[in-house]
Amino acid sequence: MAWSNRFQVSGASWVVRDAMGKMLLHSRRSYSHVHSMLDAKIRSWEWALTSIAQHHFDRVTFGASTHDIIKALYKLEEWPALLGHTTQLLKLSQKKSGWFMALEPKLCNTGAYEIAKSVITGHRWQSYVSRGFPYWLGDLFASEMTQPGRM
Repeated sequence: MAWSNRFQVSGASWVVRDAMGKMLLHSRRSYSHVHSMLDAKIRSWEWALTSIAQHHFDRVTFGASTHDIIKALYKLEEWPALLGHTTQLLKLSQKKSGWFMALEPKLCNTGAYEIAKSVITGHRWQSYVSRGFPYWLGDLFASEMTQPGRM
């Protein structure tokens, strides 16, 4: 996700890859009236979890750099301030035994971040789901597939 404090908007995206790293689907969504980074993170997670469930993906590893959200999902007692924010995320994921949330460095999700950032930098407000990767990021996604240790 990407967020603009100045314009109070955020962009979110998710990318689905197969076990070999090939990009199958990606999606982008924009939000307005987003008043904090935390709000942007929560909205992005809610949308991603809902979207993946609607696409009927049952075995998924969600890789993200939002360490506070991921840690709060696994250890609620250590993050009491986020409890109200993570309740919906827990409801969306609790019956999904094949779902796993993994903390990854932001560098591992550069493509997804660029898609989300395009809402803010490119004023791309249209939400969509598409096969493969966006043409304007083809080189980036191709290089991500060939990086040692990527998968």
